[in-house]
Amino acid sequence: MQLTEMSRYSSALRRAPTPLYRGDWPALLLACTVLLNLVDAIATLVAVHFGSAVEANPLMAHLVQQTPILFMMAKLSLVSFGVVLLWRLRERRLARFATVVAMAAYAAVLLIHIQGWRDLAA
Repeated sequence: MQLTEMSRYSSALRRAPTPLYRGDWPALLLACTVLLNLVDAIATLVAVHFGSAVEANPLMAHLVQQTPILFMMAKLSLVSFGVVLLWRLRERRLARFATVVAMAAYAAVLLIHIQGWRDLAA
């Protein structure tokens, strides 16, 4: 290979898209946050319906008992609003930190749900 061919080849490699570009991590974490929020909402409704759990948030506890559809709409809307806000501010360090915290919080909530499911199965 000649030098010019090698430089063309190496520049093409540098421009090649990667499966997850390093700047795309906020989008991935925010998408996971929305997905985990949905799983949390469904798991909460099921657990409350069967009496194996209570909603920890006092404001949402009333909704989950009285109007499950309104509970789902409120929960999904509020978290989605927060995700959109974090996405719009993603260039700011505090927003990137909050993105990681939100994802970690929902991952922890999912682990709590899984533990509850394991306890019910035992």
